Amino acid sequence: MRKAARMLALSVLIVATVVGALHIQGSSLAQEKVTITFWNGFTGPDRPALEALVQQFNESQTEVEIEMTIMPWDSLYQTLLGALSSGEGPDIIGVNFNYVPVYASSGYVADLTEYLVEGTNLDPALWPEALVERLQYDGKFYAVPINFATLLMYYNKDLFAKAGLDPDNPPKTWDEWIAAIRANTGDGVYGIAIGERETIPNWPILLWGAGGDVIIDGKSGLNSPETLLALNTWGPWCVMRGSVRLALQGQKLTSYSRVDVQRWRSPGLGWSMATLRPVSTST
Repeated sequence: MRKAARMLALSVLIVATVVGALHIQGSSLAQEKVTITFWNGFTGPDRPALEALVQQFNESQTEVEIEMTIMPWDSLYQTLLGALSSGEGPDIIGVNFNYVPVYASSGYVADLTEYLVEGTNLDPALWPEALVERLQYDGKFYAVPINFATLLMYYNKDLFAKAGLDPDNPPKTWDEWIAAIRANTGDGVYGIAIGERETIPNWPILLWGAGGDVIIDGKSGLNSPETLLALNTWGPWCVMRGSVRLALQGQKLTSYSRVDVQRWRSPGLGWSMATLRPVSTST
């Protein structure tokens, strides 16, 4: 028997990625074994860990069974709202933290505040303040954290060496990063690949890296000097220069900002990682 309570997992970015759960209202059913459906987009290297946790939970008791469906994030988001509005959606759903206000305001998810109790594993005092803010909508909790992954710049050391760069001395500023992109562009190789569509919000990360944002102090931040620095730096690269690939290019990648790079280690590619800080940049 399906339990009518629904929960939605959310992924939250901090310079890392965090995921949580949203609860959708419904009736309480007991006696028979309850089946809870769980949709998420963990198709990457985090998938085995999540599958193991679900299996561990299912085997730990006989009252609740979790049925998990894993699909690409873009497929999940394209399907989700329509499924929820028709009453056919899942009980637990993995989403990015940006979607908390969307679903909390839709009426399809329930307030979880009463479950976040002091002294338990769901005590908000255990979480960073910035995360606590992102789990709330209108002062109420609609999510709890479940997973996070640090975001860094990943780069192919083999391609760096081939381009005449020092693979053990990766870029530390945007100027150095752009120089490396230029050096690694050509002969069918893109200098950088950035994931788009329904995935980690890579474009806002570039705004944040310059100190800008879409909204600043409740107003549009698109015209702030910091935001304009980021837009004027990366916009021309995407539009004109042909160095940015807006999709994964497998072995041709030079740098990327997602843990999916772990999947490319099997061919023996020499991947490493680094952090970046922006400076005034000429484009």
